[in-house]
Amino acid sequence: MALAASSAQAADIFWTAGTATFNNPANWGGTIPTGSDNAIVNNGGTVLISAGDPAWTVFDIRAGQGTGDGAYIQDGSTVTLNSWFRLAIDVGNTGTYTIKSGILNAAPDFHVGEHGTGILNIWGGTINHLGSAAMIVGDRGSSTSTIGIVNHTNGTLNCDSELWVGQGGIFGDSQSGTYNLSGSGVIILNNWLAVGRANANGVFNMTNGTLIKGGGGNIVLGGLSGNGTINQFGGTIINTNTGSWLGENAGGSGVWNISGGTANLGVVLLSNGGSGSGDGTINLSGTGLLIATEIRSSGIG
Repeated sequence: MALAASSAQAADIFWTAGTATFNNPANWGGTIPTGSDNAIVNNGGTVLISAGDPAWTVFDIRAGQGTGDGAYIQDGSTVTLNSWFRLAIDVGNTGTYTIKSGILNAAPDFHVGEHGTGILNIWGGTINHLGSAAMIVGDRGSSTSTIGIVNHTNGTLNCDSELWVGQGGIFGDSQSGTYNLSGSGVIILNNWLAVGRANANGVFNMTNGTLIKGGGGNIVLGGLSGNGTINQFGGTIINTNTGSWLGENAGGSGVWNISGGTANLGVVLLSNGGSGSGDGTINLSGTGLLIATEIRSSGIG
């Protein structure tokens, strides 16, 4: 809550141009946002960050807020946030951030879809998510219309904290969070991966690429009575240091479909929960390969 208060106290500077460079004060109504300012796009415009631009530090990055949609396209340079990354803040808004090359340093909170439709395209470059706050794709805690989508085809996501794909809401409601990993995309994750958490529906689709899960925490599909699915058609997922849980607590449903690629895992627990277990399922088919030190069930799975 202290972070939210700090974000609110920063100066709001709004984008006033169409599609143009960030590095022109006129495009921001006279002042380029700095490290104590929230850079907000809500006029349907697109902020361009290019290879020849200087490094840019702001407080918040926001796209899709209040009266309209907004977008950023980063193709080079370095963008550093002192506070939140926020896409689709309000109901009915669409906020988009596309990184093609360059570096995005974000800490602490990282939200793709708060109340509207948030889209993060990782087509290259590097995103470093630092700090302890979770990276959330589709946060439906206070809205039934939230949609978060990540399309990751190239480049690297380094995440020091947790990655939640689908968070909050009503179990069985429409899908909240979707992460699509393909091509040569790489995720290096140092804490929990939760797909479908706290009643939400979440889906992780993987046709290629690599997910390396290190650090603490587990992979959880359908955690805290959520509904989570991994559809693995190719690529490699590695989580040998911690567990992989499918269906956590009563009402949770976790499904891992492996029809291609490799899942190299430690202990796999189907249907986990001390206060009533969920439903965990692994479907192995095609050329899919599952390597695990142990697979066991404590409930329905």
